[in-house]
Amino acid sequence: MAHEAQVRYSDLVLAKMRAENILKDGVIFNNDYEGDPVAGAVKVPVRDDEVKVGDYDRSKGGDMSESTTVYRTILVNREKYVNELIDGYDAASVPDNLVADRLDSAGYSLARTLDHVGGSTLIAQGSKLNIS
Repeated sequence: MAHEAQVRYSDLVLAKMRAENILKDGVIFNNDYEGDPVAGAVKVPVRDDEVKVGDYDRSKGGDMSESTTVYRTILVNREKYVNELIDGYDAASVPDNLVADRLDSAGYSLARTLDHVGGSTLIAQGSKLNIS
């Protein structure tokens, strides 16, 4: 029963976690990468600067600018899990309403953990951007 529950409930927990996340993939986090996170690493494009904006002259046009992109390998090495003995029940006798409550809590707790780790990483590895 335990393995069947793991297979059956994992997608539910992931759906709840994604709904609860504040730092959403593709909104806060850049999901522009090459590779598969399941493989343990992805390559993320890192550009040297933003696109340059210049003054346009109607008769002469504008100067051409260039930029470069390098690819940084990011390890996907933070794995989390949820595994709880529910009030001393064996897996086959846990009431459905209690299972639903604990799955809801698991999704929320995973989202909160991901937001904390992601936010801490962004702050620790971020840089100040001065826009003039």
